Amino acid sequence: MQIFKNIRIDNYRGIRHLEINDFSDVNVFLGKNNIGKSTVLESLFMLTGMSNPEIPLKVNSIRNHLIASPFDDVRYIFHNMDIDVHPVFEAKLDGGNKRKLEISVKKYDYLADFSQNGLSSEMSKSFNGIEVKFNHINGKNESFVNTRYITRNGSIQNQIDNGYVEVLSAVYLPANLYDQNINIYISNIIKSNRKDVLLSMLKEFDGQITTVESLPEGVFVGYDGIDRLMPISMLGDGLRRYLCIVAAIANQNNNILFLDEIDNGIHYSSYEELWKNVFVLAKKFQKQLFVTTHSREVLFALYNVLNNNAEYQNLVGVYTIEKTISGENKSYRYGYKGLSQAFENNIEIRSLL
Repeated sequence: MQIFKNIRIDNYRGIRHLEINDFSDVNVFLGKNNIGKSTVLESLFMLTGMSNPEIPLKVNSIRNHLIASPFDDVRYIFHNMDIDVHPVFEAKLDGGNKRKLEISVKKYDYLADFSQNGLSSEMSKSFNGIEVKFNHINGKNESFVNTRYITRNGSIQNQIDNGYVEVLSAVYLPANLYDQNINIYISNIIKSNRKDVLLSMLKEFDGQITTVESLPEGVFVGYDGIDRLMPISMLGDGLRRYLCIVAAIANQNNNILFLDEIDNGIHYSSYEELWKNVFVLAKKFQKQLFVTTHSREVLFALYNVLNNNAEYQNLVGVYTIEKTISGENKSYRYGYKGLSQAFENNIEIRSLL
């Protein structure tokens, strides 16, 4: 199972241009700090949102950046914060489907920049509206367009092709340790009769766990020898993060999952258990995953799981992202064989330059 086949990103955040090809079921992105790993996840996530064109305007909030209005910080999604060069995202999907997303600003105003010495020669640009344009072409070459134009005064002009039905549903788990939607994930898992699968994986993480429940007050976990359920907020960081990950994958209401810094909060001794269950769930429930990490220990755990489970070796792609001398980003892909050669020969693949 694969959904996204590739992606091309132009003029988004720190990426001027980047192409990544040959996506797998489970895709792992490596690279130095601030090289664009999370930016790739966000780009793919936005391409899943044709039926929700406000996602590009709220994407800054994924990074825990609170904003009063999407207009206040929308410059951050433009390369070098230059609103003259608009971001463009293109991807191929299963069945010959293609998606394209373009973000641009409209109705420029030029504001004089005053200083203590009077009027400066510098002129700053402002804008009154943002246009978000999606284009989807299905395998029959039928084209569907969703264009939303949003102005600062709150008015919205929306045009969407009648008859379009969104088939993608994605979950983005940022690097922080807790997902506010965890209660929804657990509830959906219980309703779809998948609770036993989730519970067995939690017991592998902590053998004292006896149950997990979704209640109106939130998610609660039962422990052997304790007569009351414990709220998830009282659990350790590692178990909360682990529960969020496996519950999001097992949730029947999404088919794509984005995991930023998968290892955040989880002890290294649990990395192999985490990877094993990621592959079990991804294969069982037909999910495509996109993951980032900085950790060599996480990669080594991935290598060990693949080495001991041949059925997962063709499901993984590892991509190192680098920035070239010309300022463009480039990706280098490794499958299981390349990952094995790297560890067997002590080759560093988290950064190549």
